[in-house]
Amino acid sequence: MPDQMQSLRSKQRSNIFHAYRGRGHKDNNLWLVHSIKTDRDYILPSDRQLIHWIHYLETDRNVKMFDLMPQAIMSVDSEEVGGTELDATVMYLNGDIEWHEVKSAESETSPGKSQLQALTSATNAAGVIHRVFTDQDLKPHVVTSIRWLKAIAYASVIQTQECVAETIALQGVLQSQRVGVVRQILETLPEFEAVILQGLLVRLAIRGHVDIDLSAIGFRLATTWRWLRN
Repeated sequence: MPDQMQSLRSKQRSNIFHAYRGRGHKDNNLWLVHSIKTDRDYILPSDRQLIHWIHYLETDRNVKMFDLMPQAIMSVDSEEVGGTELDATVMYLNGDIEWHEVKSAESETSPGKSQLQALTSATNAAGVIHRVFTDQDLKPHVVTSIRWLKAIAYASVIQTQECVAETIALQGVLQSQRVGVVRQILETLPEFEAVILQGLLVRLAIRGHVDIDLSAIGFRLATTWRWLRN
């Protein structure tokens, strides 16, 4: 076996091990997901982090890029050196950068005075915003996030495949119709595989070209879409 392949498999096993340990003493689910926005696979150690990833990162059109495996942030106060394990570092289209933490309980959002001072000093020095997400932030987006999870699965099937002919044809339909439902796209382009067209539609939505409305129903033939680009 080539050394590179061995290294990749070892790294994947290590990621799974760390994600498993990251669950602590709780029987949280592990989620293996593929990000269209970053073209990377991630292992998320809880349902909370799944909702955070879908709603606040992958499907947020204002998010340009993110990293779900960032290095720990080292900070120093007047007494000691500390470290903060972030759940994500995020870059927005306007250039803003945020550090995200996902907490399982409201009580975990209040770090000790020393840790808080050190973290505040680190964020000020880096010129970033530190955000903590709890159930209060995540619960309102559970239903739509699960709907998006199915939609993302369509895009994950094609991943980085170019699908040039399908993409050109799909964009032509989107630009000409401007608004419609998924069924209309498939009926207009019967020469292409439906699953590829649906995957490309979701890819374009994640990249900010089109809006897919999953507020009322899941991703299906009756799902409405709206073209966003001129």
